[in-house]
Amino acid sequence: MKFNTILLTIFLFSAALNGCIMQTRNKQEFLNQAAVEDFIGAKIPGNATNMKFSQQQGLDTIFYLRFNLSPSELMTFLQELGFKRSLRDLFPIVPTVSSGGRPDWWIPDQLSTYAAEEDIIHGKVYQVVVDKTDPNSWVVYMLVSTQ
Repeated sequence: MKFNTILLTIFLFSAALNGCIMQTRNKQEFLNQAAVEDFIGAKIPGNATNMKFSQQQGLDTIFYLRFNLSPSELMTFLQELGFKRSLRDLFPIVPTVSSGGRPDWWIPDQLSTYAAEEDIIHGKVYQVVVDKTDPNSWVVYMLVSTQ
């Protein structure tokens, strides 16, 4: 009888753990631009191109965004979001998640010419890294997560 109880406990623990793991995977099937904008608290500028986004759900909710935008439009967008600080060249951003949880296109840690900043706005953490290789069209990497 004791052996059956141990087996049942192990089975239930495994099922619960599997449920937690399944919830932390990237969720993209229902993700659209409106959902992203609702979470980040602002409309993505209409001139943004090459847009990609992904969501990771676990203990925290994390949205990854990548898009191209002109430097002036990016500064306006960040001000509208509520950023209090300016982007700083080569500002080190501590990765929020390990590389295993990120989308394949999320590569700000591989940049050599970039500016970055982070801020907490309305209880969410915003990290922005900008690839400044093309002076007319910056590649913007934005991570927004709950605390």
